Amino acid sequence: MDTLTQIISTFSKTDATDFTSFINRLKKKQKRKDLELFQLIYRNGHQRSEDLLKKIYPDGNQEAYHALRKKLLKHLTDFLYMKQVKNDDTDETQVAAFMSLARYLKAHDCLKPAWRFLQKAEQKAVDGELYNMANAVMGLQLEMPLREMGESIDPILERKAHYKQLAIEDDNANTAYHFIQYKLQEAKTSVEVIDLQGTIENVLKAYQLSSAVIRRPSVLYKLMSMTRSVVTLEKDYFAFEPLLIQYYESMESSVGFEGRDLIYKARLQYMIAHTLY
Repeated sequence: MDTLTQIISTFSKTDATDFTSFINRLKKKQKRKDLELFQLIYRNGHQRSEDLLKKIYPDGNQEAYHALRKKLLKHLTDFLYMKQVKNDDTDETQVAAFMSLARYLKAHDCLKPAWRFLQKAEQKAVDGELYNMANAVMGLQLEMPLREMGESIDPILERKAHYKQLAIEDDNANTAYHFIQYKLQEAKTSVEVIDLQGTIENVLKAYQLSSAVIRRPSVLYKLMSMTRSVVTLEKDYFAFEPLLIQYYESMESSVGFEGRDLIYKARLQYMIAHTLY
């Protein structure tokens, strides 16, 4: 089954109706071959390319047919992207929307509203701990005519450096999580008993995350949650219990849990309660 047929086979009746409206959004034509090709595939499912060619171009114009398929695939890609964005209310989508709107406003010399949307994008990115996106927002802020707007460049550069460091930390954390998960799963097929605490501490040290794991509740929670998922399968709670409590108490005594981090505190407490039980 080719790409076009695979994509169209996922469409519901509502999707097909919405796509028809979407494809006619710029200029409605009495007859358009890209829509005709879509309807043929949607109604009849998988068909030989030669049969579709004869139905669309009776004269057998293969060059025009292949160009038509590319055009239809572009429409489908744009439609599905629009649909995903419309149904996606995540922080990433909202930050991207604010950034896009800010670019548009800046291009039309609407500097004050562009700046406000960049500030909103930064706050949303920080609230969602999307530091890679926050760093990108800072890049857009630096592109603004700061002197003309009466804005200082120094705090922007400081925040950009901070977000960049946190983004690197998050990337290292993701790599470390996968490595630890791999080692834990590998241990299940080995006769040797894994040193759970030693393995985790070595990986955290290798990826320079020893301080982050007791400084950032989200990093600690993700690490403990991933470790717990593997431990739960083996029901090796005795090895996990002291490790979990140690990291939790280190976090609480060093930086504590405040504001948006309280959700991680509650989740870690539940994890401890379940392990002790």
